[in-house]
Amino acid sequence: MYRRVDLDLEDEVLLLNVIAHEILDSMDASIHAVASLDTIRSLKRSLFVVLDVLDAETSKEMKLIRYLSFQHINECLKNKYGDGEKSTAAMRKWMTTVRMLLGDLNNAMDDITGTTSSTDLQRESNQSLSDLSITSLVDRLHAIINNQPLDPHKDIRKLLRSTNSCIIDRPEDEKAVIELLLEPSVDGGMVVIPIVGDSGCGKSVLAKLVYDNQRVKDHFDLIMWISFPDSYPDMLKFSHCLIDFASKSLTICQKKKLKKKLRVAREASTTGNFDINYLQKILGELLSQKKCLLVLDGMSNKTCYDWNALRISLSAGANSSKILLTTRSSKVSSLLGTVPPYCPQTLCNEECCSLFSYSANGYNNTAHLSPPTELLKCFQGMVRLFKGFPSVVAGAGNLVASCIEDEVKLQILGAMQSKEPLTDPFTSDLLWAYHGLSSTHLKQCFAYCALFPKLYLFEKHKLILLWMAEGFLRPKDGMTMEDVGFAYFAELLDKSFLQSKVHIFGESFYCLPEHVYRLAEYVSSSGDGYIKLSKNNKRVSAPSNISEYARYSSFCHVTMNQQMVEAFYKRTGLNTLLLFNTRIGDVSRNLFLNLTRVRVLDLSNAGLSDLPDSICNMTHLRFLDLSKNDINQLPAMLSMLHNLQTLIIDSNVKVLQFPVGMEKLPNLRHLDLGSCQPFVRPPGIEQLTNLQTLRTITVVGRYLDEAWRTGVLRELVNLQELRVTFKFGNLDGKEQKTNNQDILMNMKHLRKLELFWHPMIIENADYLLASFMPHTNVKHLVLRSYGGIKFPAWLGNPSFSNLEIVKVCGCYSCEFLPSLGELPLLIYLRVGEMSTLKYIDSGFCGNKLANERFPSLKTLELVSLSNLERWTGLLDGDMPLLQELNIVGCLMLSSLPTLKFLGSLQKLRIEYCEKLQAFPDEKPPSKLNFLAILYCPLLLETCKDEKDWGKMLETAE
Repeated sequence: MYRRVDLDLEDEVLLLNVIAHEILDSMDASIHAVASLDTIRSLKRSLFVVLDVLDAETSKEMKLIRYLSFQHINECLKNKYGDGEKSTAAMRKWMTTVRMLLGDLNNAMDDITGTTSSTDLQRESNQSLSDLSITSLVDRLHAIINNQPLDPHKDIRKLLRSTNSCIIDRPEDEKAVIELLLEPSVDGGMVVIPIVGDSGCGKSVLAKLVYDNQRVKDHFDLIMWISFPDSYPDMLKFSHCLIDFASKSLTICQKKKLKKKLRVAREASTTGNFDINYLQKILGELLSQKKCLLVLDGMSNKTCYDWNALRISLSAGANSSKILLTTRSSKVSSLLGTVPPYCPQTLCNEECCSLFSYSANGYNNTAHLSPPTELLKCFQGMVRLFKGFPSVVAGAGNLVASCIEDEVKLQILGAMQSKEPLTDPFTSDLLWAYHGLSSTHLKQCFAYCALFPKLYLFEKHKLILLWMAEGFLRPKDGMTMEDVGFAYFAELLDKSFLQSKVHIFGESFYCLPEHVYRLAEYVSSSGDGYIKLSKNNKRVSAPSNISEYARYSSFCHVTMNQQMVEAFYKRTGLNTLLLFNTRIGDVSRNLFLNLTRVRVLDLSNAGLSDLPDSICNMTHLRFLDLSKNDINQLPAMLSMLHNLQTLIIDSNVKVLQFPVGMEKLPNLRHLDLGSCQPFVRPPGIEQLTNLQTLRTITVVGRYLDEAWRTGVLRELVNLQELRVTFKFGNLDGKEQKTNNQDILMNMKHLRKLELFWHPMIIENADYLLASFMPHTNVKHLVLRSYGGIKFPAWLGNPSFSNLEIVKVCGCYSCEFLPSLGELPLLIYLRVGEMSTLKYIDSGFCGNKLANERFPSLKTLELVSLSNLERWTGLLDGDMPLLQELNIVGCLMLSSLPTLKFLGSLQKLRIEYCEKLQAFPDEKPPSKLNFLAILYCPLLLETCKDEKDWGKMLETAE
């Protein structure tokens, strides 16, 4: 059936389906328990032959069917094995090989869809097909599949979770939570107490200690415990579970009546007439006037969707009923909690050693609880790795307890201490949380973070663009790839895989906590195609160790040399090359010649003065970062990179020349030209209709041609898909008076708008800013060096209900601030470098009749207002959520408004305000916990004499 060499469409599809089914059928084979590496590589080589066969056809119909077939194979593999939770190490290697093949098939699709084959190329391809024997191909595939490793059907979760229960006493935490439970409710309503913390910090253990406490049992009439799986159980099962708990104290007669009611409910469910409210009513009757405690262990975002329905049933209990929930999600805590969350304390070194001794001896309660002295000393030297997390310590003890010989135990601890990934003592909760991520693609996104240096600060938008370039983000349900990326990022942040680290001028940066970073390294091993070269990386000490299957690579603080270039030159399948503080200089020309499969190329700060033309051979390239180099001219054939999605050029040079043909980059979605100015016009930019990010378009300058200067906005009228940043630089007021407002108003996806004026030109500035009114969906607005004397009416209009960040800087001719107090979602406001501003009054906060002015503002910064003399006009109810107030460089400031209304203020910093003598209030705001006064001699002296302010100042010091 497969003996024909010249395949038609039907035969090729049939071949694909045969391959898919052979692979799937082999998953249930039980011939060999271990697959050798040679077997796996043989499979890869044979399937590469399949790739060569499939790569010949170029018809549109074949492209579509091939793509669907690849997707079918991939999905079937995922459905059969998920993400490797039920596989041996050999099976995982086998699956890694198959998935790498799928990546190569995807690259081949790029070759076909991205280029138009000439007649000669088609002739050569058909000639190569004549040398292939489909029969021998299938025979070889059969032989390799028969050596596929056995799947023992073991659930990895059973290996991760210890069968022995280990609970260490935590008296301080236990006492604090019990006091919260026994404390009477102020308003008589239901109290929800969240316990929040990272995976492995002991949330569930603490809840169990409280649950078993005798004082708690005596206080409540009914105690119930529900543990949540990763997916939320339907309300039917959940209600039945609560009913079972609530019915334990019923008499025999009452239980019979209850069973009858439940039988009616089951019969109704089989006929499709079931009403969940019926079960809720039964539950309400059982809880009626009972003082209940419900422990909800392991709640996530998914598990709180039906909270309102659950709340109605539980409200039937007595007024003193309480709910205790454990969660990793601060979002769940803020949504469900009625009191501030409780965060368990980590274990001290002594407690860690005690728990390790206990778990390393198999949880033996006899008198011999201490492991050998050398073993304990080894552990004491590595306590710092465990960060005081009980589950991590217990996991290390479990590994040691599983060994018989002391030498082996010492080897295990030594491997842990050297951070070997295969023996890194991750908590079962952390691994379980990883396996509970919502999709395989999200797990890929998480593993990808291991390519970055430890404690690296991620910029959210750039990380999402990297994920997109790698193919981890798939559009779905009307969401763009970027939308999916933001959703993935939010899930990682919510589940504490990512943490918000610093805020710089309203911009947030994120990092992986150390224990999470070790998990990322663990799930991104070299066997999965990841390789990271760094000075401190013990896993890869030399370029010779680079796997032939390497797909994703990074250089961290490494000096590139010819040996490394040669090592990477042979890795033709490489998809990713990221550089972090790594200079490549002249070796770059040779480096790019053979890496034709690269999708992501980050050459930021690589010491480049020019970009070799050989980079245009990378036709798969989707992400290119050239920032912080001295490149002044891009290659003439840049338009050949037809798959390019992101181009970042923040060059150090004053003039950057673009090649012609930019309109031939139809997939370009994000263009960042950086802050360098002036730029020559990027030719054809107006035809890039898929563009979503556009940063820094310079409208004036002696390097710019007149046609570009006068027609820039009209040419950008088609860029209505802009979503993130639209940044104009050096506006000079000579822009033609066209209907600019309509152009920006039509950009409904625009989220960030930045406007920069030439600092010495003020002509028509008022008109220009009035005409630059964006769509009300904008979230981030920056005005810099605006030369007008007043702000337009649209700035501060409540219709801009999505505006979260506003920065007004260098507006040197404006004597009054815009009224921004009625912007409902404004979170961050920075006002700076306004030399003519003398007074800030109530007009700044907006209409006095408004219930709340600045209702969402959390951070306010007043910086370098050199002539500001007074700030007045704050009323009761203004800025109710303000947490941070920074006043810096206001040399003439002599008075502040009352701060007593700022009930949420936690941090107050005042610097270089030499004429400010005193605070207007005798006492600081109630929640203030940080006060910094620098270079304000009069104010500092006054505060030291005032009792309450003086104490706060001493605390800060």
